[in-house]
Amino acid sequence: MAGFLKQFFKPRQPTSAAEQPEPQARTATPERPAPDPDIVAKATTTGELETLATQGETAAIRREAIGRIQDTEALERISRALKGRDKGAFQAVRRKLREQREQAEAEEARQADIERILQDIEELATTQDTKLYQARLDALVSRWGSISGTIESAQTQRYEASLARCRERAQAIANEEAQARAEQEQAQEQQGAVETLAATAAQLASAWPEEGANLSSLDAMIKTQRNRWEQATANRTPDTELKARFERLMAQLEAYYQALGTWQQHEAQLEQALQEKDTATVEATLTAVNWPEGFPAPPALTRARKHRDGEARSTSEPQQDAPSVDTGELSRTLDALEQSLEQQQLKPSREHFREAQKLQDQLPEKEARPHQARITRLGRQLQELRDWLGFAARPKLESLCEQMEYLADQPMEPEAKAEHIQDLKQQWYDLGGTPDQQLWQRFKEATDRAYEPCHQYFNEKKRLKEANLEKRQYIVEQLQEFVDNLDWAGCDYKAVDRIQRTARREWSDAKPVDYRANRPLQKQFDRLIKTLNAGLEQERERNDALKRDVVERAEALVEHEPLREATDGAKALQKEWEAIGITHQQEDRRLWKAFRSACDRIFARLSEEREARDEAFNAAADEAEKLIRQLQDVDPTETAPGELEQFRKAFRALELPRDRANALADRFNKAMDGVQEQQMSALRAQRYQQWLAALDQHQSGEAPGPESFRHPPMPLEQATQETDTASQARALCIRVEIVSGAATPPEDQAQRMALQVSRLNEGMKSEQSLESQEDELDSLLATWCELDAADGLTPEHYQRLREALKHWFLRSSGDEASPQE
Repeated sequence: MAGFLKQFFKPRQPTSAAEQPEPQARTATPERPAPDPDIVAKATTTGELETLATQGETAAIRREAIGRIQDTEALERISRALKGRDKGAFQAVRRKLREQREQAEAEEARQADIERILQDIEELATTQDTKLYQARLDALVSRWGSISGTIESAQTQRYEASLARCRERAQAIANEEAQARAEQEQAQEQQGAVETLAATAAQLASAWPEEGANLSSLDAMIKTQRNRWEQATANRTPDTELKARFERLMAQLEAYYQALGTWQQHEAQLEQALQEKDTATVEATLTAVNWPEGFPAPPALTRARKHRDGEARSTSEPQQDAPSVDTGELSRTLDALEQSLEQQQLKPSREHFREAQKLQDQLPEKEARPHQARITRLGRQLQELRDWLGFAARPKLESLCEQMEYLADQPMEPEAKAEHIQDLKQQWYDLGGTPDQQLWQRFKEATDRAYEPCHQYFNEKKRLKEANLEKRQYIVEQLQEFVDNLDWAGCDYKAVDRIQRTARREWSDAKPVDYRANRPLQKQFDRLIKTLNAGLEQERERNDALKRDVVERAEALVEHEPLREATDGAKALQKEWEAIGITHQQEDRRLWKAFRSACDRIFARLSEEREARDEAFNAAADEAEKLIRQLQDVDPTETAPGELEQFRKAFRALELPRDRANALADRFNKAMDGVQEQQMSALRAQRYQQWLAALDQHQSGEAPGPESFRHPPMPLEQATQETDTASQARALCIRVEIVSGAATPPEDQAQRMALQVSRLNEGMKSEQSLESQEDELDSLLATWCELDAADGLTPEHYQRLREALKHWFLRSSGDEASPQE
């Protein structure tokens, strides 16, 4: 860019006199080089264009550069730089900024319009308001098509997705409308068939046709209308009353057709019988024809009836006198007309004038002639009043035309618009209208144009009312069938209550409806609801009484003892409460409050009792902990067995919590076993010392005292089969070693084995308890002390006994240390 600027902006020439060379001669001023015409086109960046726009050599270059710049901030900077320097370029840049703002605003408005269309079509795709649905969709499509410029793909996708849903709904609505129209056409066909039958029946009932009834035409009419009815009721169930009316009329006409056919067959026969006065034939013919009541009979048949009844009357019907009109009524009507004309009341005057003309036409000419002049005079006065009022009211009528034309172009809700239209029409009628047909046509065309959207709306509203009426008809039919088949003795009252509530809700939702058409349905629906509510009311009263009884029994349990029965009873009453059916809501809330209060008080007592029991359990657990600690701290050597038994009794007397009872019992038993084990160990140590002392006494030649042994000596012949003392001593040592589990010298192993086999044969177990070992050792040592210490007993024998006893003592106490002798 630096090179580009250097090429475009030439350095300024020095201007000082010192710098100016001395002119040699007068020469022509050199021309400045013309600017590059493509210099703006060669600029590639916004910065280069901005420089050209502010510092360009010519105004054209600056304006061209401004025209190529799109950056708003750059244009703002250029505007500030050119202000006061280059008016044309400044205006160009301001114009460019204004255009950009307008384009931005237009784009913003376009995007807002697009968003509104998208929101409207998305709302239309989900709305429940289907009034003028297709017209609203067409309007949105037209709005979308009128959008100019590029539309984003995401917006297009949103539009197309919503449009597809709208078209699907529009098609569904069109199908529903087509179905509704088809049903309406079928309903019209049903009504038309009934009306045709009714008209035919009325015509036949009015008088006997002079030319006689046409049997083939009547047959064709009956068949045609029956076929018409069957086609009209193929896909739409007719109204009950309409169906009954059709069947009644069809039965009357078929009876008429049958009677007419039979009559035509017997007509000649009856004429001959009447001429011959054959009463029997006449009676038989009348019976065969069986002409239906309510229809005029053929003249011959009438004569036959008279003949049968013995009446001699003329067959021609008497002529009725023409009804007479009171001339006083005509005079009173003319007086009222004259009075309304004097009061300049156009509408009442018109009505009185028409009534007077009607009464005049009914009078005989002779009686009507005196009133003719007065009627003519009042008619001219009426015309004058109409002309005068029309002239006076013309400005107001023209204003009404303008208001109606303005109203036709205004988008409004159809209901409100129809009210405005009716108000303007009423003002027009109050003014008496106008004889100016051009003015009237203008008002009428504006009225028709204004009412066109209202007409579509009210047509749709009419179809909606018809659909809602059919829905209500269906509700009534279903409800009637339900009531007819309802067995109050074994029904589910809650289900019945739900059904009547649902029916009332659906009935309320099915609106609007035509008031007159809905009136019989409303009466029937109210009657059915009243029937259901009567049965439900009896059940509610009965259930209210049941719940009151439950509340009374619950309150009686508040102070009941024992508490367990009270709580069980409260639980049973809660289940009984849940099983009770429907009640009055207000009474149910009051009873529930009282019942819940009673139950809360009952279970509050249970909570208090549980808290007290928990406190007792905790106290018992604390006491058990105390007993265990005391048991762990006792001195086994100073504790008598009776004291331990007292500990056991105290622990057993405690009522411990279930979650801690087993753990506390295990700890107590473990502590008790420890004390008892220590006591047994102390006793075994005592016995061990006593045995050692007895051996020492025996070895020294003294006789051990009686306290040395608890068991008597074992018979020597039982202890050993040896006869000499030395062998007996040897055998006793081996037996003591066997019982104590001590080792036997190698030389005596064979004898030990033999003794062990002998013990097994005698039924003695190889493994004995400490108590049995102690008892046997005590008896063997007592036997030993029966031997003569001087007869073959050696110190080795005594040492073997001491070693065996030491082995037993260490093994029984689990202590590897040597006992203290």
